[in-house]
Amino acid sequence: MNTFTIGEALGYGWKGFWKNIGPLIVVGLAVVGIQLVFAWVGSQIDSGFLGSVVGFVGSVISIIIVLGWIRAGLAITRGEPIELGSVFTFDGWFRYAIASILFNLGVVIGLFLLFIPGIIFATVFGFYGWLIVDKGAGIGDSFSRSAEITKGNRWNIFALSIVLLLLNMVGLLLFVVGLVFTAGISLVTVAYVYRIISGEQPVAID
Repeated sequence: MNTFTIGEALGYGWKGFWKNIGPLIVVGLAVVGIQLVFAWVGSQIDSGFLGSVVGFVGSVISIIIVLGWIRAGLAITRGEPIELGSVFTFDGWFRYAIASILFNLGVVIGLFLLFIPGIIFATVFGFYGWLIVDKGAGIGDSFSRSAEITKGNRWNIFALSIVLLLLNMVGLLLFVVGLVFTAGISLVTVAYVYRIISGEQPVAID
């Protein structure tokens, strides 16, 4: 079984972020900038139809952003440079969109069922997006493979999720700007965990 410790994961995330701080800051600012533009455009439109179009386009862009964020994390664990052109692409967009709807639906239903089932569902299937991006997994396969690789590590994954949530809350409190840093650290940390539980060795970071 491929296991990890929270300390090791956070340590890798910390070092990986600072070694790639330039590209990650650029990607982070691009993400924030794009979202702010769409939020502003949406607020300026009174037409229901145009508002729906902008909302749909914004949803598409948001998914591309998430996939790009994942690609950036994977690139760091492979020791590859992060390039905006290769990070933000449509590859896997449709599969991720459908899988994301199913995942969020499962989490919401689980949360309504006394809360704990939702947490379990999120922990077991939470790496579906990483598998779609990294392995080209199909929708169903991404869920089944996520359940497989998280087996034996679910308590660790849950505990790490709490730590990262608190870390990003601190980043949010630091005038929001801190969130760019904490989100980058979290990204590399989760990328490391994904590599480890998948039975792969992330590139060493000095």
